[in-house]
Order: sequence, then C-alpha cells, then structure tokens
Amino acid sequence: MVGKIITVLLTIMLVVAIVYGWISLIAFLLCAGFSAMGLTLPMGGMRLIILAITLLTSISVPKSK
Repeated sequence: MVGKIITVLLTIMLVVAIVYGWISLIAFLLCAGFSAMGLTLPMGGMRLIILAITLLTSISVPKSK
C-alpha cells in the first residue's frame, strides 16, 4: 500500500515537472524572441515554439486516449 502511494506521488511529481518544464521553455523562448526583436518574434523562435507545441501535443494526446 505504501509503495503504491509513493509510486503515485512520484508519477504526479514527474508530470508536474514535465509540464512546468515545457511552460518554462515556451516562456523563455517567447521572452528571448521579444527581447531580440522588439515586439516581433524572430522566425527561429517561432519555429522552436511551434516545434515545442507539436512535440507536447504528440506526447500528451496518446496518454489522454
């Protein structure tokens, strides 16, 4: 029983860490893009953000089904 609780807690922590990591990455890319080119995102930054969102959706969609 204790082992099951620990496993659940670790899983929740891992999911939170992954989600937080993605949010931080996207926020960092947005901030870097804004500071680099005033208020317009550079194409490289946009590509990275689109890639990150694509990866995130491809990872999260199979789990929800």
